[in-house]
Amino acid sequence: MKRLLVSTLLLTTAGSYALPLPFEFKAGLGYTWLSPSGYVSYGDNYQTDEADLKDDLHLGDSNNISAYVQFGLPVLPNIRLEYLPTKFDGSGKARKTIHFGDITISGTDRVTTKIDIKQYDLDLFYRIHFPFITPRIGLAVKYLDGYIDVKTLYTQQHEHVDINIPIPLVYAGTTVDVPILPLQLDVDGKGITYNGNYAFDIKAMGKLTVKKLSPIAEAYIGLGYRYQRYRLKDVDVDGKNLNSDIKFKGPFIEAGFAF
Repeated sequence: MKRLLVSTLLLTTAGSYALPLPFEFKAGLGYTWLSPSGYVSYGDNYQTDEADLKDDLHLGDSNNISAYVQFGLPVLPNIRLEYLPTKFDGSGKARKTIHFGDITISGTDRVTTKIDIKQYDLDLFYRIHFPFITPRIGLAVKYLDGYIDVKTLYTQQHEHVDINIPIPLVYAGTTVDVPILPLQLDVDGKGITYNGNYAFDIKAMGKLTVKKLSPIAEAYIGLGYRYQRYRLKDVDVDGKNLNSDIKFKGPFIEAGFAF
């Protein structure tokens, strides 16, 4: 998946110089605060328990830099590539005895947990232009790449779960221009539901824009809020079932430019 994203970026960039068509380019950097909640379980169906991310695994918040690039050409769909790392660490005593993979976390033991998942998004969408509002609709793929690592202090048990999950999504969004003022409201969401599984990634941002940064470019700075939810059932990882109902949510700031 990472090779696909890089290849798409290179091909699209090369194509922008080869085709004599109007070309749009956007890029930005952000800083995202995400707070986790929900549960995760891993193991055989007959011996697995739900571990609460806050009460059992004591995970803290994630604070990381995100980035995106976006390309637009007439007729072809717009292409947006986004990278969002999420890292959560925690240490403390579980509320109960939990079977997680091949280890048993006792309620009297201290557990150290790390969830490190990088999110790669490829969005393909079309825009429809109206006065003051520009809806977007298309398809997307989110690739979750990382791991869950759990260790116990007293019994010295260790479980490591690699996460490599592609998720196809439906994409929709809109940009609303505030008349007269250099302000925009930008909302987009991606989601899918099937067989009791679902995944959602929704964000909203207010932007202050500088229209005449140069004869052809503009810049913006924005403040927003992001909400993600991943309810995954019986995902096979190394012969065991991974189940989760996890929420990530929190504010972000972002700055970028377009031409």
